Amino acid sequence: MPQHSRPPWMPGYRLVVAAVSPAPQGLHTLRAAARIAAGSRATLVVYHAVDTAGIPLPPDSPLYAEVLREMRERASRILEAARAIAESMGVERVVTVKLEGDPVDGLWEALRRAGGAPDLIVVGRPRRPPALPGSRVVRVIRGAPSAVLVAPRTSPSP
Repeated sequence: MPQHSRPPWMPGYRLVVAAVSPAPQGLHTLRAAARIAAGSRATLVVYHAVDTAGIPLPPDSPLYAEVLREMRERASRILEAARAIAESMGVERVVTVKLEGDPVDGLWEALRRAGGAPDLIVVGRPRRPPALPGSRVVRVIRGAPSAVLVAPRTSPSP
């Protein structure tokens, strides 16, 4: 049986970072990043942000603490599932990073923790066009130290 090599247009990545969310788009983002990481035998860093700005309660409220606890638990479940999916797609090394706060600022911290500049950052395509200069996708593209792939809303089966 012939050996399949990487297509000539696909560079040999060493470190791929995927920023995933609980939305259906997060799964497409993960699958796109895992396909690339598996094909390159790259390390895949899966990052998820617990966006505390989305909690419409005062931080000293007992209900705030409960909502935050649930968000942290959900983030852990998302990252566990992401690891399992990536490994099932052939990714040999998966690192998960969960941070709290602004998702884009957290992404920069996740990159720092990954120990080197990534070869590729994969983010999900937003529901609305990222026309505003302050949108998350635009902020990532402008601040990224590497190439950025904005994954489509759907992805082909692995």
